[in-house]
Amino acid sequence: MARLPDSEWLKIRSDYEVGGLSFGELQKIYKVNKSSISRRAKKEGWNQSEVQQVINNKVVAEQQLAVADATLRNKMQRPLLGDALKEIDRRVRLAGLMSDGIEKAQNAINDLLDDSIAESRMMPTVQERATLLIPVTDAHSKVTNRNAKTVFGNEGAAQQGGAKDDAAINNRREILERIKAKHAAGQ
Repeated sequence: MARLPDSEWLKIRSDYEVGGLSFGELQKIYKVNKSSISRRAKKEGWNQSEVQQVINNKVVAEQQLAVADATLRNKMQRPLLGDALKEIDRRVRLAGLMSDGIEKAQNAINDLLDDSIAESRMMPTVQERATLLIPVTDAHSKVTNRNAKTVFGNEGAAQQGGAKDDAAINNRREILERIKAKHAAGQ
């Protein structure tokens, strides 16, 4: 039988120590006498159990490292999650305050319009009524439109009518009800 090159003996040794194959299995795979494998293993100090122990220790160490890494990542993410929840809480409070402000502004402008309409009924001429009501209705429409944009976004506000649209005056109570509903839903 021809002598095996050192590279083949390294493969045999690796299969024995790392792969855990027996001398009999190595004999079948590499077509080398079992006694030759045994002599070489004894001469070079092959040790299947020591290598297996080193491999097992490495596997256990890698598993422990993975657990430690996951634990550390989890601990690092908890403060980030806590910070995120605090920020969400802060934004919800601000949204509530903003909603309260919008509702108060809408109520104030609605009261001003109602008072102006009532006062205009006592005025004798259409000219006097117009002088009082035009700036008030214009201001009411602008505030209502701004509030609608804040609550519903630009597209929702566009559906409510333009700043000088008479429909904005007629729909002010509907918008206020939506603002109140949105505010109530946010609490």
